[in-house]
Amino acid sequence: MPEAGTQIISVGYNASQRDPDGDGFENSLDPCPFNTDTIWDARKGGQGDSDQFSGTSYPDGIPDSCDPTPTEATAGPPANQPSDHDGDGFPNRGDNCPLISNPDQKDTDRDGIGDACDTPGLDAGTDSAGRPIPPRTVAGKGPDVPDGEEIVCIKVGSITSGGDANVAFSPCQTTLPPVVGGVPVTSAIGAAAGASAGAASGAAGTRAGVGAAGAAAGGAAGPVTGVGSLSPAGRGVPAWALVAAGLGSAGIIGSLGTVASRLIEARRDK
Repeated sequence: MPEAGTQIISVGYNASQRDPDGDGFENSLDPCPFNTDTIWDARKGGQGDSDQFSGTSYPDGIPDSCDPTPTEATAGPPANQPSDHDGDGFPNRGDNCPLISNPDQKDTDRDGIGDACDTPGLDAGTDSAGRPIPPRTVAGKGPDVPDGEEIVCIKVGSITSGGDANVAFSPCQTTLPPVVGGVPVTSAIGAAAGASAGAASGAAGTRAGVGAAGAAAGGAAGPVTGVGSLSPAGRGVPAWALVAAGLGSAGIIGSLGTVASRLIEARRDK
């Protein structure tokens, strides 16, 4: 246990997943990342996914908005079955490019869209069987440029051992705080940022565990419909934040995100 009066500083680095079509479903959850879905719901499915299989309603996990075969879950080769449209061995809802076979799942720019589907422009081309894919709502940028904005939220937290049990958090910042003598400058923590910061920013649509006290600190301006919206964001994080966290630039599956935190004890001058 730290001695009473010891100040414990933490730095949380959080970045939202990307959503180029702005429909509230991040790329890793959206089979149609360039087609805005207003009817289909990534968390419910069904409506807006009209496929049938053997004459029975059988949503295949690919919304009608980008499905080359919106009324038939399997319209012949290469799949010939309803759950893997391109036949590459990855089910539609777990495939970063469900329409074009890409068994390597290569994603050069790490935006959640497989290179095979991450093509520039509004024309999505054809699926693995040569069937035209519906035009996109928004243009793609290609496999070397991430599609969709990444919202960065960096929070500095401070708590004093033996003092107030509430962690004081800074507002969301887009750059890491300066480090003096190996310790993040704590002046970045606003006096009014305290306990209310986590709840206020949590309502913005993202949530991340930050700080030694395990307090919840929300992301910034994430879609209300997002799933936590936190994603791997190792790039751009200074070495001190990554090494201290012991996380490197590891990606965490789903929407839990990457949190690089540093726990530092700075004894008060006596």
